[in-house]
Amino acid sequence: TEIYTLSLHDALPIWQRYPPMARILLVDHNPQIRSMTKKLIETREGWMVTEAIDSYDAIVQAAKLKPDLIVLDFAMPGLNGFQIAEKVSAHVPTLPIILYTFYGFNAMNVEAKKHGIADVVDKADLGEHLLETIEGHLKKAATSPTDISAAPVIDVSDKDEPPQVT
Repeated sequence: TEIYTLSLHDALPIWQRYPPMARILLVDHNPQIRSMTKKLIETREGWMVTEAIDSYDAIVQAAKLKPDLIVLDFAMPGLNGFQIAEKVSAHVPTLPIILYTFYGFNAMNVEAKKHGIADVVDKADLGEHLLETIEGHLKKAATSPTDISAAPVIDVSDKDEPPQVT
């Protein structure tokens, strides 16, 4: 059994924290890309990145961390980015999810919106474009608060199957 301790700072929405600290969940099964992307995102002051290594970990971390934003890979073992976004969005529909993928074409952008994804960023374009996209969504979220009381409850008792969000 894991025990998590949360401070009052952790429970507050981003616009009420001092100093302001954005919690970003980064989901990618590729350790090199995940590491590079984390370093890039953390170049911005006040952005703290937590990593998830696969679809199972993404769902667990989303429930545990209650992030302000998710940066999500599309092609992963288990559930793909669309499936993860659907599960998370079902419980926290206002949470911004940015899909980042090598498959960033127009049809992908249209399909992503249907699954609760706010934006698609091409991995080939990561750099400043990803940072600007994250910043835009964090600013937008700061003006329209997320209901943190609606956090998903996750059953993680069976480690062989992806967890069920209830």
